[in-house]
Formats: sequence, C-alpha cells, structure tokens
Amino acid sequence: MKTPQLPAGAAWLVKTFKVTESNSALIGDLTEEFSSGRSRAWLWKQVLTAIAFAIGEEIYGHKLLTIRAVVAGQAAVWLSSRALIGVLSSLVFRLFPHSWFNWIGWILFPIPLGSIGASMGAVMFAGWIVGRFHREHRTTLVLLFATLQVFLMTPEVSRLLVNSMEQPRFRPYLAADMAFLCLCPIAVLLGGYLSRSRAKVQIAGNF
Repeated sequence: MKTPQLPAGAAWLVKTFKVTESNSALIGDLTEEFSSGRSRAWLWKQVLTAIAFAIGEEIYGHKLLTIRAVVAGQAAVWLSSRALIGVLSSLVFRLFPHSWFNWIGWILFPIPLGSIGASMGAVMFAGWIVGRFHREHRTTLVLLFATLQVFLMTPEVSRLLVNSMEQPRFRPYLAADMAFLCLCPIAVLLGGYLSRSRAKVQIAGNF
C-alpha cells in the first residue's frame, strides 16, 4: 500500500518556510486529513495559513533583525538605482554630446525603459543584500522585502492611474510604473535566490 504524502508543492513550501519548527506534527496531521478525503482547496488553505503564522512568528521573534534587513535593503535600492541611472545618463550624453542630439539618445535608450532596467537591477541587488547578510532567515526576510516594495509603489501607481484617466500624458509613466510594480517582487526574489552560497547550491543540485 502506498504511503500517503502531501503534494510536492505543499511539502516544499512547508519545508522552505520552516513551518515544522513551530509545529512538528503539522505534516503528519495534514497528510492524514488529506488522505482521509479532504479537498486540495482545504489542504492549501491550511498550508498557506500555517506559512503565514510561521512568517509572523519569525518576524516578531526577530524584530531588530527585520528592521535591519529592511533598512539595508532600502539603502541598497536608493544607492544602486541612482548609480545605475547616473551611468545610463552619462552613457547617453557621451554618445550624443550635442544638446540638440540628446533626444536621439533618449529614443535609443528610452527614459522609462532605462529607469525600469536600472530600478530592476537595484531591487535585485537589494534582494541579494537582504538574503546574503541574513542567511538564517533568508526566505522570510526576502519575501517580506519583496512585499514591501509593492506597498511602497502602490500609492504612486494609484495616483498615476487617477491622473491618466483625464490626462493621457500620464499614461506612459503609469505603464512604466505598472511594469515595475509587477516585475519588482520577482527581481527581489531572484536576488535573494542568487544570494545563496555556492556550496549550498551545489549540494541542492546533487539531490
């Protein structure tokens, strides 16, 4: 008889967010209930609820560390984004030194796309900083930082959305911010993933 098991995705999430550290019997209980006929919707509700509680407990139990991670991440975003945009601007003006030719440069290197690219690089770097210097709590803090970026962008996107309804000139900026709002969390998570030590990556690849 085949031993009942949780779906692979649910088991991976429970392990990744260290849910069993605060509730060691959780996997066994969920597996038993799921094998007894509980629906997948019920299972995922329980898994996501347990993950939310685990994240909350980890953040509450390491408040100063969480604050440090957020401050370090935001500092990395601020410094690196300005550095990258400065490099982009310098490149455009170097390639097109005459002032009346500058518009050609901004056509070839559009301001919104350049800003998105620089900002994406900045938040990816910030995700790497948060993950690299908070290894014991990498998953929770990187996820928290990614979520924070969405909340920070939401007021500006909402303002542009309202303005663009009556003034079409705001729509390119709205499109750029919407693209950044969607891609930003992915970039942070990618940076956090890349922050893993090479040894751990090699070990994970052997299994």
